[in-house]
Amino acid sequence: MSLSTAATEALRQLLVRHGEPSQLQLVMLINDLKDSSERPFRKGDVFLSAGQPARMAGLVVAGVQGEFYLSPDGSRKAKWLARPGDVMGSLEDLVSQDPSRTQIEALSDGAVLCIPYAQLRALALRERFWTAFFVSLIESLYRQKSQREHSLLMLDAAQRYEWFLDQFGDTAGLISQDVVASYLGISAVHLSRVRTARKRRSGLSAQAAAHPGQ
Repeated sequence: MSLSTAATEALRQLLVRHGEPSQLQLVMLINDLKDSSERPFRKGDVFLSAGQPARMAGLVVAGVQGEFYLSPDGSRKAKWLARPGDVMGSLEDLVSQDPSRTQIEALSDGAVLCIPYAQLRALALRERFWTAFFVSLIESLYRQKSQREHSLLMLDAAQRYEWFLDQFGDTAGLISQDVVASYLGISAVHLSRVRTARKRRSGLSAQAAAHPGQ
C-alpha cells in the first residue's frame, strides 16, 4: 500500500480520533490496512453505483462526496455528504451485502482512501484496538446521523442552513446549491431566499458595526 502524505495523515488522524494509539502502534495499524488503496476523483466520478454490491468504505482525503437516492425520473435526493476526514460508504448495504440502494459520487475533485469493509470488520473481530476503533466509529456515525435528523425535524430552513455552514465550513463552497437544498430538505428556490435573507442581515450588521450609535 503506497499512500500520499495527505492520505497517510488523514488515516492517522482517524485512528487517533477513535483509538488514541501510540506512534509505534500507528505504524502497525496503518500496515494492517495493506489492502487499502488511494483513488483520485474528478467531479462526477462514481464511488458506488446504485444496484452495485457495496464492498468498500472510504475515508475522504480531499474534496466532497455525496450519497444519493436516485428516483426513476432521474432526480436525486441527498442522503449524506462527506468532507475531508469523514468516513463514507453505504453502511446499510455494507452490512447487509445487498445491492446498494444509493449512489455515491464526487461533488468536487478530490481523493478517497478506499478500505475493504470485510478487512476492517475482520480486524475488529480479532484485535482489541480495532474492536474499540470500530465501536467508536459506528457511534460517531450514529451521532452524526442523529444530528442531521434533529436539524431536519426541529430546525427551520434558515437554522438548517446555518447548521450546514457550521458543519462544512470552507468545503461548503464545493457543493452545488441544488445538492445543498436537497440535503437540507428544502427546494432550491427556498434555499435561494434563505441565502438572500442571510446576506441582507449580514449587510445590516456590518453597517451597524461601521456606524455605532446611529
